[in-house]
Amino acid sequence: MATLREQNILERNIKKAILEWAQRGRLRVVNRIRDVYLTTKALRRRSGTAVRSVVSKVSPDGRGFTFGTNLIYLIAWENGIRAHEVVARNAQALRFKIGGVSRGKKTIGGTVLYRKRVFIPAQAARPSFGPAFEDEEPYLQDMAQRLILQAIQQSLPDRKIIIS
Repeated sequence: MATLREQNILERNIKKAILEWAQRGRLRVVNRIRDVYLTTKALRRRSGTAVRSVVSKVSPDGRGFTFGTNLIYLIAWENGIRAHEVVARNAQALRFKIGGVSRGKKTIGGTVLYRKRVFIPAQAARPSFGPAFEDEEPYLQDMAQRLILQAIQQSLPDRKIIIS
């Protein structure tokens, strides 16, 4: 039976281990999303905005982490898009360019089109966040076990620990 002092040390070390797991785990998952899922040819990466938009943080209690993005189009790619129609509301028509060369926020050349409504076809989901987490899940479980075992061994150095 552990003394009260040993229990306090053990509790403190396990909390530290869980916080370390959350910090290392969130970085591992975010790097997986950025390096594997958001750099494929399917996404036709141009500026790197999608890669830079992936953020993560450790939960306030230190027991886990969250990750995501604030880019609407990346969220749409993650979940897919239903077919829908876009209709001009605040103007007589929608205006957009087809073709041309992008120079920053401007497009040089191309054809300007005006339409009262346009049909946006359905797009299949191209998930990156879920699969990246699933890829890293075995590593996260193994790392959690190793860090907690290490915390127990550091807290109770004179005890023999048997895990079956």
